Amino acid sequence: MKRGRAIRSSFLCGLWVLVMLVGTATAADKNAKYFQEKFDHWSKVIADLKEADVSDGATSEIEMIRTWLGQSQAYLASERLTDIEPVLKKIEAQAEYIRAKVNRMAAEDAADEAEALASSSQEQAQKAKQAADQAEAHMKQLEAQGL
Repeated sequence: MKRGRAIRSSFLCGLWVLVMLVGTATAADKNAKYFQEKFDHWSKVIADLKEADVSDGATSEIEMIRTWLGQSQAYLASERLTDIEPVLKKIEAQAEYIRAKVNRMAAEDAADEAEALASSSQEQAQKAKQAADQAEAHMKQLEAQGL
């Protein structure tokens, strides 16, 4: 039984080393051109997020992405390619968070507008009802006078 565990443990350890080697090879295969394309992509995403953030409620979060992008570009300039990928993953997660936050703020704004419209419509309906009640009372008064 102990020997089976030892073999399984050795197998898992070997598998882990293999996965790490494949991951390292994949990171090494990524060159400056690949990362520059990523930087261009994220620069466009930043512009899109900034445009979508009409209430400026996610400005600090967007600036954080800019900072991380600058850090990644510095890593590229100093040829620290293996340090770039983790930062790009943080950028991706931050961008997803900002999209969700901007969508939430837009939905809240739409709900506020709908509530204001409903309240205004309710007031208009109440005024129209009062005018109709007054007109009806006036007609009954005229009928009572024989007119």
